Amino acid sequence: MSIDEDEADRQRIREEIRASRRLTDLERLQWLEEICVFTKMFQQAPEVVRAKPAKSASGKSGANSI
Repeated sequence: MSIDEDEADRQRIREEIRASRRLTDLERLQWLEEICVFTKMFQQAPEVVRAKPAKSASGKSGANSI
């Protein structure tokens, strides 16, 4: 990451903190509830197992043999 990207990230985080300070208690609780629902969905989702790409006769993967 470059210095400009780091500074942009810091600025974005500062803006998010400022925005969160403007939330009411009810809005904070609603946000927290949405995060909890998302987390539960993620935890209950089936694990995805990805197959390894097939290798061609030359030993390279099929996508790289073009």
